[in-house]
This record gives sequence, C-alpha cells and structure tokens, in this order.
Amino acid sequence: MHPFSKVADCELGKLKLLMYEVTNCDLIQNKSMKSLFTFFLIVTVFSVSAQDGVIVKYYDSILFSSSKEKAYYYTKFIKEDSLYKSTTYYADSNKLYSKAIYKDTFHIKAIGSVVTYYRSGKIKDSCVSEGTGEYTFYVEYYESGKVKDTSNYDSTTKEYDTKYYYESGKLQGHCFWDNKAKKIVDVSFDESGKLIEGYIHKREASFPGGRIGWKEFLIRHLNSNVPGKHKSPVGRYSVYISLSIGKDGKVNDILAENDPGYGTKEEAIRVIKKSPKWDPAIENNIPIAYHARQSITFVVSDN
Repeated sequence: MHPFSKVADCELGKLKLLMYEVTNCDLIQNKSMKSLFTFFLIVTVFSVSAQDGVIVKYYDSILFSSSKEKAYYYTKFIKEDSLYKSTTYYADSNKLYSKAIYKDTFHIKAIGSVVTYYRSGKIKDSCVSEGTGEYTFYVEYYESGKVKDTSNYDSTTKEYDTKYYYESGKLQGHCFWDNKAKKIVDVSFDESGKLIEGYIHKREASFPGGRIGWKEFLIRHLNSNVPGKHKSPVGRYSVYISLSIGKDGKVNDILAENDPGYGTKEEAIRVIKKSPKWDPAIENNIPIAYHARQSITFVVSDN
C-alpha cells in the first residue's frame, strides 16, 4: 500500500472540502452548528486492554482488530507528555515487530521514524512522518537486506515517486505522479530491463471517478446533521470502521470498531454500505483483496 496521499482544495457553494485523493476527505457544512467529517484509509484497527497505565491493543495478521486469544500482533502504548510511545510485538513469540511515536493510539499520526522488523530481527521497512498522517520517505527491504521498494513524497507539491526492485537490485517498476499530465504513471520491467507493456506492479483500490466521484458520493449520502439531531455536546466524535474491498471491487466485511454515540456509528456504517464497487487493488498485474480501515470524525462546534 502506498503510504502517501495527495491533497487539493475546492469550493462548492456553501460547502468547503479538503480532499485527500481517494483516501481522505473533510466536509464542512456552513450552518449554525457545524459538523466536520474526516474520512481516511489506514490499515490498522484496534482491540483494547489496560495494564498498569499501558494501553494494549491486539491485531490479526493484516493489522485488523483481534481478540487477545487470536492476535497475531499486539501493541503497547505508553503515554509520554502528549505523545504515545508505540512498541508492537509478534504475539506468539513476543519478538519486536515495530517501534514508533504517535500523536494517538490508532497508528495514524506518527512523529519521526517508524521501523518494522522481520521475525529474524532484520529491518523490514522504515519511514519518516511529519505527524500529519503522511509519510515523506519510505523504504522496504527484502529479508536479505536488499532494497525492495522506495517512496519519496513532497508535502509541498504533493508529488510522489515510488520505485520497486527485484532482489537482484534491478528495477522492477516505477510509479509516480506526473504533475504536468495530472495523472499517475506506472511502468514495469522484467529482470532484463525490458518494458512490460500494460503491466501494473502495484496499485491501491480506488473509488470510481477518483476525487470528483468521491466528493460527489459524500455530498449525496453523508448526513451532516446526525450529531446535532441527537443533541450532542460540542466535541469530536470519531468512528473507526474496518472493511475489505474484494477482487471484484465489492465492499465487504464492514465493521464499526467503536461507537462515540449520537447516531455517529450508524451514520458511518450507512454511508459505507452505500458505496458502489471500487476499482480493485492490483499487485503483479492481478486484482487482489484490499484491507483497509476508514475513519469518519464528526467535529461539532457551537459557532
């Protein structure tokens, strides 16, 4: 999964939208009581327990919520001032899987470097975050230590460049945002360096119509008055939803991981269930199942 998002601003009547292409959209309704909706894709979800001030969360093999008994990974969060020191382990062996510092306990807004490890203890991947949920640099390794892929993201221009490598070190694919053409360019090569026409090495699942389609879907279906109608106090109400997008693009396995109340969980599930088929994720030119976590945050203010 590509760790970066691209951002664009747009105006539509009294609706102002801050759009993160495919994965992130904020919608503000200009009324006496404002409701702000934040929608983004992250692959982690949670199951929680507490141990002497330490927050422990359990995950399955694809970092979806799990019970302690069925967990593949578990994370310990320790609060230090306003930040959380996160250490994740393989559940069956207690060997280190990842280390990072976050602004939250949802693996969303990392500060500085995030490093994950193979069971052997060798580095699996490493990335750098500015604390916004976006990563400016990412590198993944084969267990042999050879570079598997690298990604660079410019948070100012919103341009990114990703390269994939065979374990031999030869270039396997190159995916980047062509700012002039305003489109994604994705090319792949065999180990002799010959271009493979029409071959897609990796591509995330995407909503039909891209940013415009996603914006129109939210405007049509997301009810901005839900928390207000339920007389919610001023505050933020985040609903975390896990789901999968099948090889055929269908959205399945929709599950709300929490319930902030005031009808927010029901509204989030209702909107996700209305989603049409997505363009499926692709890996090595084959459609694959795509697992994701979506969050809708309602922010209610009195001005």
